[in-house]
Amino acid sequence: MVLIETFPRTILDVFYVSLGKIAPVRVLIKVPNPEKLPAGLPENIRTFRWMPQVKVLKHPNIRAFVTHGGLMSTMEAIFCGVPMIGMPLYADQFKNVEACVTRNVSVKLDVHKMTEKDMDAALNAILHDPRYMENIRNLSQRVHDQPLRPADIANYWIEYVIKYGDDVLRSPAMDLAWWQICLIDVAACFLFCVTAIITVAMFIICFVMKMINGNHHMFL
Repeated sequence: MVLIETFPRTILDVFYVSLGKIAPVRVLIKVPNPEKLPAGLPENIRTFRWMPQVKVLKHPNIRAFVTHGGLMSTMEAIFCGVPMIGMPLYADQFKNVEACVTRNVSVKLDVHKMTEKDMDAALNAILHDPRYMENIRNLSQRVHDQPLRPADIANYWIEYVIKYGDDVLRSPAMDLAWWQICLIDVAACFLFCVTAIITVAMFIICFVMKMINGNHHMFL
């Protein structure tokens, strides 16, 4: 959704220099339009117009995954047990990356403020600190530890619907009126309660003010 070749030259320069430093570690980058990349691509980097991401993440030699932190990419990295360098750009990516950082399976970088020093530090942490690999493998093992294989679960529910009809999985929301779905009744109840509280409060204030004024006249 965000093409790496469209990044500003300053960011691409950081990628070139930092990724070039980790040679002989090889780097794979998906670049739909490699001809738009600036010259000087380090020799340890290979570009592809498209890659089967899951197959790459499953390769036993993969040591890190640089990602924007999309939900599917994050889940695939966890499933395959690959630590990440997260560079969130928008929407849920920030929350996804923060969750991974909290679990110590990812390092976060701000792509808009990132410097060569920041990228070097992130690569050094992910590639050389064993805690990230240990944590992601532990998390991956927990994800894999299921009572049934995903394919078996999918087959079960397909056969269940075929057997009992599609209404067994029908959401109750389908039978609600539009004003119930939009929670108009809840909003109306809330407004009524607020109005009642304000009315009672105003009545009490007016009553107290009258009492005060009445007592004041009596003393006069």
